[in-house]
Formats: sequence, structure tokens, C-alpha cells
Amino acid sequence: MNSHETGVRAALAIAAILAACSAFAQQTPVKRDFDAEIQAALQSAKTAAGFEFLGTLVRTCLLPQSGGEDASDNVPGYVANPASAPARDTWYADPAKVFDNLYFVGGKIHSTLRGP
Repeated sequence: MNSHETGVRAALAIAAILAACSAFAQQTPVKRDFDAEIQAALQSAKTAAGFEFLGTLVRTCLLPQSGGEDASDNVPGYVANPASAPARDTWYADPAKVFDNLYFVGGKIHSTLRGP
């Protein structure tokens, strides 16, 4: 093969690659239904958990029994009047080291484990 033939073949290969890329790039994106995906993921998690992890399922996948989140702009009474807040010893818990770099933080009602 001479250099002219090699150059023509290289140019044709580049043109074919560019044509293929432009064909893929001009496809219209598929409209995703995020609500359906979220519901499918929740149902999959509920099915996988079965009856073994009901506490975790309730805490992470279901709304609290209080009726859900309060989206109103009403300020809680203990914010407007700090004297009406519950006593600290009824809700406070000291942070504690659980294992290596894993710490318990939170209170007696709500808590979490925290790493670095």
C-alpha cells in the first residue's frame, strides 16, 4: 500500500467514527419517571427486608406515626419561649466512643452513629 491509500483509509475511518458519534449524540433523552423509580426501590427494599428488619424498615421507609412532616412555618413553643423546653436530663445523652472511629451521638430519643 502506498501512503496515499493509507491516508484515504484513515480519513474514511475517522469519518465513519464521527458519523457514528453524531448519530448517538442526537438521540432524544428518555423521560424518566422518578416517582415510579422511587416507589419501585422502596417496594424492593420492603420485599428484601421481609419480617426480619421491621424496625429499620419503619424508621427509613415509612412516614412517622405523627402524621408526617410539618411543613408549616409555625415556630415551636420552646423556640419562642426557651423556658418551656423540656429538662435537659430527659433528652440529652453524652457522646460515646463505640468502636475505633465510630461514635454514638444524639439524645435519648433520636440518635445516630458517626464516623470520621
